Amino acid sequence: YTDLIMSGLEWLGNTARRFGLLSDKCYETVVNRGLYTDRHCATVAFSKAIGLAIITASAIVKVPQIAKIVYSRSAKGVSPLMYLLEVYALMITVAFAVRTSVPFTSYGESCFLLLQDFIILALLWKYSGRKRSYMSSGALIAVYVAFGYALAGPMVTRAQLQVLRQTCMVAFIASKVPQIVMNFQSGSTGQLSVITQGLQFIGNAARIATTFGDPGAFSWTVLCDLMMSFMLNGILTTQIVVYGAKKGGKKTPSTKKKGSGSKKSQ
Repeated sequence: YTDLIMSGLEWLGNTARRFGLLSDKCYETVVNRGLYTDRHCATVAFSKAIGLAIITASAIVKVPQIAKIVYSRSAKGVSPLMYLLEVYALMITVAFAVRTSVPFTSYGESCFLLLQDFIILALLWKYSGRKRSYMSSGALIAVYVAFGYALAGPMVTRAQLQVLRQTCMVAFIASKVPQIVMNFQSGSTGQLSVITQGLQFIGNAARIATTFGDPGAFSWTVLCDLMMSFMLNGILTTQIVVYGAKKGGKKTPSTKKKGSGSKKSQ
């Protein structure tokens, strides 16, 4: 049994190292030396495991928002500017990661989010209720294609891409502001999905935890950016819950009123 357990632990250690959960040093400490309760290695491995889970969840995080727009056939209350800014930032993030040979685990989340944002933008275009010409929609697509081509090719140097990358977090944070303002002005969150927004809020909290959990990846700049995103996503989630509760509360009295009226008529 001892040999079987040791073989299982060695296989688990190799798998964890393959997925980047254990460094070579931690593999030596945990597997070869048998220090299974090493606090540093356990903390880093747990932190990276959460990061891997976030990447996996990012593949479906915006599916509820897509489904809600499609099901209701309406994009009411959803700010296009929020997604336009997100796409800008995500395209730069993915381009920078690819051109600097960053492991996919570090930018896979951005790829999944970018794909889902493109789908949402297409749906916003379709269900916005505004008349737009094929020329204007084609122009927007052409702009994105040209921007992507410039980022991927030699037209934009790596130094210039690095400068553009510094604007990404500003764009991410700024993307939430138009939606928050729109919600306050209308007193409603329209077709915003509480599931998608809630998952993003939880994801921010998890990212903050992983930042503290992996000392080698800790950065005050990244932490401040995550805290801002956490706060803004928290505001959006709260708006959806509060305005949704108000909307539900308004329906109840009217229903009662109709019921009492029908009794009087009888």
